Amino acid sequence: GLWHEADAARIIGVPGDLARPCLGFDEATAASLVGRLGGILHNGAQLSYVAPYGQLKAANVGGTLAVLELASQAAIPLQFISSTSVYEAAAYRRQTITETEALPAWQGIHLGYSQTKWVSEQLVLAAAAQGLPVTVYRPPLVGGHSLTGTWHNGDFLHRLVRGCLALGLAPDLAMELDLVPVDYVAAAVGALAWRPEP
Repeated sequence: GLWHEADAARIIGVPGDLARPCLGFDEATAASLVGRLGGILHNGAQLSYVAPYGQLKAANVGGTLAVLELASQAAIPLQFISSTSVYEAAAYRRQTITETEALPAWQGIHLGYSQTKWVSEQLVLAAAAQGLPVTVYRPPLVGGHSLTGTWHNGDFLHRLVRGCLALGLAPDLAMELDLVPVDYVAAAVGALAWRPEP
């Protein structure tokens, strides 16, 4: 329900593949993009709560590397959507961590998806240390739209909530979930992206 015909004049789709070198672009397409891009907002990833790191690495880590190469070649800023999951390492539990602190620890990050986000963020921060203009966003778990409830039907949390509603029951787990509506995340990134100030 997001598409508006008026957007057709503003948006040019360029099919690619995060898991392939150079995002699956041929040399001519990549060169054309380098000359036309003003910035990259990278939010692409393969999301799974059960797949191991090795299964997600090509799309998540490889895709981030390809985006970094494209941004470096074009000398353009990168807006990177990371995740609060980079803080799941045992060393950071119940700790106050500031934005200026490095996150060298990974031990205790159990989900393959979270591991790929940590590795990808390390690559992005290394590129920033080399001079690439980078902004990192770390939303928590992203849920459905705050007004319409629209949510990806295959999402694990969507299925869990739907199942709980259907059963009238919920699991009794010692677990907290930070869930934020997708429209809030999109609006926040849209308001903050491309600004020079932190």
